[in-house]
Amino acid sequence: MENGTKLRILYLYQHLVQHTDAEHTLSTAELMKILKEDYSFKVSRNTISDDLAMLHDCGLHIEHYESTQNKYYYDGHVYELPELKVLVDAIASSKFITQRKSEELITKLLTLTNSQNAAKLRRHIYAAGRVKSVMKTLEKKDVLRVFPELRESNKTVLVLKKPKTATSTRKIFLPKTVAEMLVEWKRDQDFTKEALGSEYADFDLVMANGMGMPTEQSRITALFAELIEKNDLPKVVFHSLRHSSITYKLKLNGGDIKSVQGDSGHAQAQMVTDQYSHILDDDRKNNAALFERAFYSGKGVENVETPAKPEDKGPAAPAGVDPELLAKILSNPEMAALLTSLAKSIN
Repeated sequence: MENGTKLRILYLYQHLVQHTDAEHTLSTAELMKILKEDYSFKVSRNTISDDLAMLHDCGLHIEHYESTQNKYYYDGHVYELPELKVLVDAIASSKFITQRKSEELITKLLTLTNSQNAAKLRRHIYAAGRVKSVMKTLEKKDVLRVFPELRESNKTVLVLKKPKTATSTRKIFLPKTVAEMLVEWKRDQDFTKEALGSEYADFDLVMANGMGMPTEQSRITALFAELIEKNDLPKVVFHSLRHSSITYKLKLNGGDIKSVQGDSGHAQAQMVTDQYSHILDDDRKNNAALFERAFYSGKGVENVETPAKPEDKGPAAPAGVDPELLAKILSNPEMAALLTSLAKSIN
């Protein structure tokens, strides 16, 4: 085999390795043009076909799609693009690899794929420096994870931090309906993971988006606003749900502050008392009335009867609303608590 032929085959193979895969193919005509313009080799279609057949027979992973114009590509890349992304993100987020070394390693990883995929990965070289600087700043602030940037234009990164207090890590007792909703959510999430495979960025998050990444606060705020508008609900902020939950638990359990404290995560019961003492004003007013009758109205303690609580007949149905339908809806304790919570938030 002449030297010119050897070089031609070598250039042909090298170009296919560097610029093609199953999604990025080159036709015979395109390969002829590349050899002529880039390497000064003028060849025929039969020559291209013979050269590629020889490379294939030598086990060099040259494949093709048969059509009116055969499409050729290299099928021997060891790593797929999602796998390279995982490797790049692991290097970029490592606290034990310097920024300079991270850039060197990522640059080497780019040689393991074609030029199209390398272009998609290059932004991680920039991200490596960004993440390193962020980690250096936050390394003493209990950061558990720095999530990869979704876009090169991002000015900030999302981080996962340890809970700020010991009581932030706690057991929560959920209503049955809410627990069943979480089970259904987990089932759908597992289905998505299986369907997307390595494309799903699994950070073991419960509330993640469709690709496994954390849900940003702006997204939660937008979805909450859509929910409010769609259902014509009072305009409150997302954090108001926590206050509503505590308020109605205190109302429903007769002011059992300790049990509510376990759910709310307040370090001390006094914090709940200080924040939500107004919830217990009805009971305090009742105590004042009992003292009036016992000590100032001449009846004495023995003759004072505890005022009977008025029978709770439930809320009256507004005009135009079917009372039976309303009663059916309110028969569900969770639904009743939610509706009452939203109504109270108007005040």
